[in-house]
Amino acid sequence: MKNMKNLSLLMAFAGGAIAGAVIGILLAPDKGVNTRKKIKDLAEESTEDAKEKIKDILESLGVNLNCEKVDSLVDELIEKETPAKQ
Repeated sequence: MKNMKNLSLLMAFAGGAIAGAVIGILLAPDKGVNTRKKIKDLAEESTEDAKEKIKDILESLGVNLNCEKVDSLVDELIEKETPAKQ
């Protein structure tokens, strides 16, 4: 139970960091093309960082998953945390 709380805390922290970075990028004056590229690059980098951190947490708990399973797990967590487009 404590492990899930740690994972939830990690996801909340990562989400807050991403939100803050996106807001900073959106408020900085730049061309739309450059801003969209920065957001895309940040999202890709953040996703990779999250995958590595989740893999480290799982390994510390004695859960060994291959990279594909970790990627799948992170993608599933992101889907659940991201509001559906209307």
